Amino acid sequence: MLFFIQLLHSIIAVFNFVCLFYMIWAHWTGRKGVFITVCYWALAIESISVLAFKFTCPISILVARLWSPQTPNILFPVYISQYYLEIGTGLLIIAIAVKIFRRNR
Repeated sequence: MLFFIQLLHSIIAVFNFVCLFYMIWAHWTGRKGVFITVCYWALAIESISVLAFKFTCPISILVARLWSPQTPNILFPVYISQYYLEIGTGLLIIAIAVKIFRRNR
């Protein structure tokens, strides 16, 4: 069961990072379409879930409660998994900045 949760969390995280990089690229090149809308919705849902749990991933809380706080909740290396929320937030800020920059240009 733990491996399934870790795998699901890893898939969600990779999808979110793909969405973030696609948003940066799409905003830079002026692309529009269905996938950018999917990216907006996916990141909105992720943001709401993280904000609802006070900037902590709900899956992390679940794993900490069911196993232990030291149990990894994702299949990323430790040095990446410690900062993936911060990295994702930084990429989101870059995507928004690119959108604003391209709009005002």
